[in-house]
Amino acid sequence: VAFATTFLTFLPLWFAGAPFTLPFMPYVRQLTGYSSSINLNSTSMYAIFMWNSITNGSDIKALSTFGMIFTVICSFVLISTLAMKRVKVTYKSLFTIATFTVLMVPFVMPHMHDRYFYLAETFLVMYACTKINRIHLPIMQQVSGLFAYSCYGIIQPNWFLNDKNGQQIALCTGALLNMGSLGFLIYDLAH
Repeated sequence: VAFATTFLTFLPLWFAGAPFTLPFMPYVRQLTGYSSSINLNSTSMYAIFMWNSITNGSDIKALSTFGMIFTVICSFVLISTLAMKRVKVTYKSLFTIATFTVLMVPFVMPHMHDRYFYLAETFLVMYACTKINRIHLPIMQQVSGLFAYSCYGIIQPNWFLNDKNGQQIALCTGALLNMGSLGFLIYDLAH
């Protein structure tokens, strides 16, 4: 359905005479457009290891390849574990899996921006509404988001985030909060 919808949105361009490849070009540019940094002000795992400060292109390419493979492995482990445990498919289990997935994927994928965590922020608010003992998760995610947005000067106290080191500390702190949220969600998935 998603692919069919995407192609339907391309029809007006093609009827107007645009080349067949034109609607795909933004996606092609995105694949290569962010190859100079492994982390783009996100609170992903790459902020913890300060990999976004590496400037060597071959190192970034190797880390990028590792990150993509690691994301596939994490997804495969999640799916196979759920299948082996024969998790009963209910609205609650699907929502827990979806919440975990929308946080896990941008956390382990390379070249992520802070905006890729928006969906996780939204899902964690809804998750806390269904599971009140997890009210701390959306709070942790919002604080993590504030640390990411601080790199843009929106919230930037001079005593802390006025240089690259301060921004790196902020991103690492946000990444640790995301890791904590993932830990809670793994616990919930296991139970």
